[in-house]
Amino acid sequence: AYNKVNGEYCGEHSIVNEVVRGEWGFQGLVMTDWGGTSDRVTAIRNGIDIEMPGSVGAFDDQISRAMNNKNLSEEKLNECAIRVLSLFLACKDQKSISPDNEVSLETPINHVSVEDNINYNSHHDLAQNAALQSIVLLKNEGGLLPLNYCNNEKVAIIGAFAKEPRFQGGGSSEVNPFKLDCAWDRIQEYTAEAHYAPGYSNNHVEITDSGGLIEEAVALARSCSKAIVFCGLPESFESESFDRKNMDLPEN
Repeated sequence: AYNKVNGEYCGEHSIVNEVVRGEWGFQGLVMTDWGGTSDRVTAIRNGIDIEMPGSVGAFDDQISRAMNNKNLSEEKLNECAIRVLSLFLACKDQKSISPDNEVSLETPINHVSVEDNINYNSHHDLAQNAALQSIVLLKNEGGLLPLNYCNNEKVAIIGAFAKEPRFQGGGSSEVNPFKLDCAWDRIQEYTAEAHYAPGYSNNHVEITDSGGLIEEAVALARSCSKAIVFCGLPESFESESFDRKNMDLPEN
């Protein structure tokens, strides 16, 4: 991050060694946000391994002077280098380095023992559980939720996000998930009387109404006893490098 916490910039904060590595036991690589480095020597001392996206050597003299003046130890510099090297070797083999195998700066690449120990399904379950525990219900007027549903009761599912959820931010935060759940699939497990209308066109950049989608959604809602609406923000409303000007949803 770019901000300060208790007077220290996040890109060089002592919390990395004290909490992230000390209390939590994390021994992997820690990098700065893009352009988030202000004092590379302090960052190295505090266990931050990489400045991103790189400064084309802007901090080289600062590091060299700090080492000559004994303000930065070679041991701290090597610790960062080893964590970078460990990640490089793991990515090179697309596997995870076993914690039982030590890596040093002298370790030949072809002598590093690796094991494929990534359990994608358990990671998915963990992310799903975290999402479930993070849900906040802002309002439940009249005790509407949980939804009182009877068998064979028609339910309108309105909103393209029901089938194509927007589950992440835009820009450089985008990732390709191993597995992606959508509400429409889960709803169909509970009833055969769920009926869908997109209500808007979602191209992941902006939300538009084309071809009478709103009218179609209104007609579906009128024909059902209950309606569940999935709405949200497109990437053009919230992403990186700009601030939101309001808290409004798209007009359509």
